[in-house]
Amino acid sequence: MINLSSILFLFKTLNFIILQSNQIQIKMKNILLISTIFLMLISFNSCTKDEDRITVLCLVCEGSDINPSEFNGFCEGVNAESLIEEGVQVKLTKQSLEQYKTLFELSGASCSIK
Repeated sequence: MINLSSILFLFKTLNFIILQSNQIQIKMKNILLISTIFLMLISFNSCTKDEDRITVLCLVCEGSDINPSEFNGFCEGVNAESLIEEGVQVKLTKQSLEQYKTLFELSGASCSIK
């Protein structure tokens, strides 16, 4: 015959099992939520941004007696002859491109840095 203490024991045991399974489900939901947020952050962060793109500035000149093909290579980071010392090669920077632009515009060319 089943007595009251046996029923209470079974009730407590079932209640404990249900509580444990609920806690496991809550933990699994939390893990799933955190994983989803983490993956979303990674995917949004991996998108290319305009500021991540490398832009190279180049000197573009037209007009006067200037041959446009002479300027294929007047770009930032390229070696070119120095304006100060003849025969010396220097790496072009934005500042040196501005100097070349001023020099060529004095000779009548129309120049821009793009």
